[in-house]
Amino acid sequence: MSLLQSRFVLALATVLCLVVSDASAQDATLQTGRWSAFVATNGGRLPFFIDIAGSPGEYTAHVVNGEERVDVPVVRVEGMTATLEWDHYDARIIATVYENGGAIKGSYFKTRSSEVAELPFMARLGETPRFEPAPSQADIKIAESRFNERWRLEFGDGTLAMVDFESDENGAVSASIQTPTGDYRYLVGSFARNRLKLSTFDGAHAFLLDARMKSVPISDPLRPDLSHTFQLEGRFFSGRHYQDTWTARPDPFVELENPYLLAQPVDGVDLDSLEFLDLDGSTVTLGDERFAGKARIIELFGTWCPNCFDATRVLKDLHERYADQGLAITALGFEVTGDTERDLEQLRKYRDRMEVPYPMLLAGNSSKTEAQQRFPAIDEVVAYPTFVFVDASGTIRWVYSGFSGPGTGQAYVDLRRDLFSKVELLLGID
Repeated sequence: MSLLQSRFVLALATVLCLVVSDASAQDATLQTGRWSAFVATNGGRLPFFIDIAGSPGEYTAHVVNGEERVDVPVVRVEGMTATLEWDHYDARIIATVYENGGAIKGSYFKTRSSEVAELPFMARLGETPRFEPAPSQADIKIAESRFNERWRLEFGDGTLAMVDFESDENGAVSASIQTPTGDYRYLVGSFARNRLKLSTFDGAHAFLLDARMKSVPISDPLRPDLSHTFQLEGRFFSGRHYQDTWTARPDPFVELENPYLLAQPVDGVDLDSLEFLDLDGSTVTLGDERFAGKARIIELFGTWCPNCFDATRVLKDLHERYADQGLAITALGFEVTGDTERDLEQLRKYRDRMEVPYPMLLAGNSSKTEAQQRFPAIDEVVAYPTFVFVDASGTIRWVYSGFSGPGTGQAYVDLRRDLFSKVELLLGID
């Protein structure tokens, strides 16, 4: 080989190396559209959909569960790694991009207390049935006849819930499970081969319900014409570890405990003396001039809690309407890690993400026992969120435990109306 040829080969090799180097340094691209996704739980695959739009550097994503669309605040691709992050929940999906940007595979991570829970994750472009097998025409007819009414549900741990089912002509079944202290978000699935499967994923929670239908004897004085009814018997899976049994049967008369009776005020506790940290890390009391001497709502919540996310939106509406009329709202954050700096940062992220206009304070750990010790003005912290309504004299008038979110339909509408009514009573508005 001549010297000239050698120089040409060397130059060509250098160019090829640079091209390969540049290609490897480029970020992968994601194909846009609806993706079928799942996380793997100990109960099997928990499916959901993801809508991805935009272009490299400007991707947007939403998790889809039936009517619900959950925004993914952070979507980025670096090299061959895609990250979908809910920073206000301290949760994220980290996955490798492959199949020319039409598939990603990795893990879902959620900070819980002192550990980070991890579930395998995979998503691929294209909408497939949420669950297999797909419902047959016979399945669809059964679902239409049985899943368009209210059912009574009992979990193995003794929790009573009510379920409102809906089914459509395509075999999709949706459900709203409401307990005395909150709801289970937008559950979506199908009924096929005598088996009901439902799931939801919102960045913070991963719920999977799996049950079989049975015919069971019944003796109901209100329905003497019935000798048998249908009953669901199955299991409930949450996240990586938790599971419980559950049974459900039609019951239009099921009633839950009154959320105003689950926790009560404790006499003799000076609210204004209770101390917490503001988001700058300084100690403040509820006797601060921003709070004391006003009609107020004190919310006990956690940034890790989707029901609290829904509640924050309502509190913002209350602040917008009534702050100028004397209402003060304070949110006390009970967080999961116990690391003060990390928990303060999480609260700051939540404040910025939700554009919270009222003060937020770090109160302590999310353990309900510890929360009651940190906020001894009520006898028990039953649920997050909890609303404590205080009049201008400093007297606790009502305590409401839990929250029924938008997924509960009319229950959410009724709760919003009731919260506005309570505030007007505090403020003396006719």
